[in-house]
Amino acid sequence: MNDMLEANTGNKAVHQSYNNKEESSNLNGTETQQQIINTIYSHYGKPSNIIEEKLTLYKDYSTPAGYKVPDWNEEGWQRGRLSIYVCENRITRISDSWFFHTDGFSVKIFINGQLDAKLEIAGAT
Repeated sequence: MNDMLEANTGNKAVHQSYNNKEESSNLNGTETQQQIINTIYSHYGKPSNIIEEKLTLYKDYSTPAGYKVPDWNEEGWQRGRLSIYVCENRITRISDSWFFHTDGFSVKIFINGQLDAKLEIAGAT
């Protein structure tokens, strides 16, 4: 039985785990993810010529071979990464990339493996 649910958003396919376990928080909601992005932009600035904003939360999943990869969650802090792709002279490149931990109310930003900032998520409930 396939435990993956595929949803189509525009021309990109999005895969997400389909199971009955309770999520640790509402971090998967697009509104919450956009609040995380806006919080990071408010501190570090927003690049121009953005083509794509890719926010990844490192959640648990199963590989096609059946290997279980655990959640990257430490004491309630979910790990993730935000990558910003921009276009300059018709070349797409990553402009900025931040690794972070979030509990849904604040975001810890890490640069070169060191905590750089702890920011409150604007509008988090």
